[in-house]
Amino acid sequence: MTPEERRVQGELRQAGLGYEPSKVASLRRWRDSRSISVLHNALRSAQLSKILFYSVVILAAGGLLDTIAAVQAGFLPIWGTEICKKQQAMWKTLLNTPIHSDTFGPLPDKHRPIYLKSGQPCIDFTRQGAANRFRHGRDGDTGWMFTRQVDIIKDKNPLAFCLEMTDNSVNIHNGSEVDEVIDSLSRNYVVHYDLIDVWRHGDFTNRRRLFIVGLHRELGSFAYSFKFPDPQFNESSALKAGHIAVPD
Repeated sequence: MTPEERRVQGELRQAGLGYEPSKVASLRRWRDSRSISVLHNALRSAQLSKILFYSVVILAAGGLLDTIAAVQAGFLPIWGTEICKKQQAMWKTLLNTPIHSDTFGPLPDKHRPIYLKSGQPCIDFTRQGAANRFRHGRDGDTGWMFTRQVDIIKDKNPLAFCLEMTDNSVNIHNGSEVDEVIDSLSRNYVVHYDLIDVWRHGDFTNRRRLFIVGLHRELGSFAYSFKFPDPQFNESSALKAGHIAVPD
């Protein structure tokens, strides 16, 4: 056991929390490895260099969690979309690359992105949203965005994409919107999909999400080789917020 794992073990025991020291320590290292300021400086250096990076486009960027995860995985965001002014400002501060307010308006077409990540609004597909709204799914105020994003993927033609949606989307209209997205993209992409309990992979929220991953058929056999990662945690080793909490 490393000194860091022993320290984590002691802290968790003192707090009365269950633990798996090596996994918790790994999550802490991942979290602490790059602060926002470090990411900001690294991105500036990457943008100024002549080194080629894998490009990513982020649709509905929100609070930049997907964006930061993509950067951590080695992708360089070339542009994104986000309607919220404050979250647009966050993007500009961190990335200084174009951020567009309308996902379904005119978008850049100069470069073909390697990867596209999108998580469109999910309220019209949630259990609560469907129960409280007369119209839901694609007929809701924002639910149409889930199916319309297919047009953007076809137009931008990335080598890979990942779409995220609430797990209840498979129950709305008998899953017809989900089927439409998968079927529409399957002509050019090998599409993989699964319902995933995110807490089993180190997320500290008890949510189940639908992930749809597509790899372009021009990648040949590699497009068929994708597998969703194996879970890292289970009921006997579930993470708690206290495992990675930092002092106020």
